[in-house]
Amino acid sequence: MAPFGEQGAQRADEGQRLVEEQVVLGFRNGDEGHRFVQGPEHEVGDVLDLRLLVIVRQDHGVAFLAELVDRRDECGVRAHRGHLGQDGTSLEVVLTSLRVAIAGDLHGDWGTGDVDLIERLQPDALLFVGDLSDGDLRLVKSITQLSLPVAVLLGNHDRGRDRSGDLLQRQITMLGARHCPWQLRAWSQPALAVVGARPCSAGGGFHLSQAVQAVFGPITETQSADWIVDAAKQAPEHWPLIVLAHSGPTGLGSAADSPCGRDWKQPHIDWGDRDLAMALDGMQRTRPADLVVFGHMHHQLKGRRGERITFHRDRRGTCFVNAACVPRVGVDESGQPLHHLTWVEFLGTEPSLVSHRWYRPSGELIYEQTLLRQAIKGQASC
Repeated sequence: MAPFGEQGAQRADEGQRLVEEQVVLGFRNGDEGHRFVQGPEHEVGDVLDLRLLVIVRQDHGVAFLAELVDRRDECGVRAHRGHLGQDGTSLEVVLTSLRVAIAGDLHGDWGTGDVDLIERLQPDALLFVGDLSDGDLRLVKSITQLSLPVAVLLGNHDRGRDRSGDLLQRQITMLGARHCPWQLRAWSQPALAVVGARPCSAGGGFHLSQAVQAVFGPITETQSADWIVDAAKQAPEHWPLIVLAHSGPTGLGSAADSPCGRDWKQPHIDWGDRDLAMALDGMQRTRPADLVVFGHMHHQLKGRRGERITFHRDRRGTCFVNAACVPRVGVDESGQPLHHLTWVEFLGTEPSLVSHRWYRPSGELIYEQTLLRQAIKGQASC
């Protein structure tokens, strides 16, 4: 749901929720093996401090946690839950050390405000699902200057009007390893694996444009699926695995408002990519995807006939999210700028939070549409 000028969007509170009382998180007696929380009586609530979520329920003023919790380990994530039974006091500490921002179809909407926003938010990685522009090399260059881990998969608009493939190849060359079609892009810090799907897809099953064939050569549907599966096999088992696509897979519905549903003409059909669906099925036998992110099918339906469904979780546990909020930059009712990002947080390899967020360039979170929020069941395992 785009918030620009709408009343119904949820007002988000990114800051600390404690207003009347102060909660202090620190070391006890200089001993780094212990941390304490001191706060008001009864239920304190949630304190969001960077990537540390502290949930305190207590009948007295002090609770102790007998284990130091690091921000991350070799898995990229560490979560710890401690319950302390003294006089009904309990303390829960959850560390979410993997935060991924996803920029949907830009269509040229990327500038200094977005760069400033990313610098303030400091996500662990930033993913672009394509349709950056119609071949604007200045925009591509600005993406290459970002200092955090970045993965990109170009979309059908990125080839511009050039059928020769020259403009597409220039962007691919500029992006270097950031562009990851049919390849694994991985970092140890953060521990995250991203596999790119077929680039420059326009959906509708399987089709290669002249520009794509000029750059990548003739490719069959089966080859494309196999290459995605092969890339996924290289991902470390205990790392979160994201499949980055421009168009989503078939199988997510055939209604106009389905995540990949054709909404611009009748009949409304499933407009996803068959090769991506084949790849995801094949990955189930080797290295299943934890999250599939894509764009292409804009959130607002043609003719302003409503909003698209942007999230799906299948019976196998894989999450699918459509990040194509277009336009992704706008203003609210007061005329203040808003920038859209899709936001995902992981506990272990499992997405624990998926949401669409609208920020000020200053980093202030104004609206949030929560698509998934997982209850914490225990310590994340590697």
